[in-house]
Amino acid sequence: MNTVIHPLADGSLEFTDSLLYYPKDGFIDSEGAIWLGGLNSVYRIENNKLRRYHPGKQFWSDSFVESWSFTESSGGELWMASWRGYLFRYDRNEDRLEQVHFTDEGSIRINSLKFFNGELFAATSGE
Repeated sequence: MNTVIHPLADGSLEFTDSLLYYPKDGFIDSEGAIWLGGLNSVYRIENNKLRRYHPGKQFWSDSFVESWSFTESSGGELWMASWRGYLFRYDRNEDRLEQVHFTDEGSIRINSLKFFNGELFAATSGE
């Protein structure tokens, strides 16, 4: 068996709006878009086009290894969490990330985000 690895998009060691900058974990949503978390951005690749979302400095990852985690509800809602402990929902109609507030936001690290039986669960660790 031969394994072939295909690059998703061009990257750079410098921060730009048109290239991936240290992408981390990835996710493919139900519409076929590829989502990647980066140190300071979330990326969507759809129809061979890269779109970058800038949630803001307070959401940037301190970790070189971890940044964003992604999951999708059975109804097709895409959710993501920053490693720094903030939750977002992707608004497909407005093509933007919408912050969803919760009690412990910003005081925990979110390592993984998943839906089980219609409920959203986060694997977390304290500071």
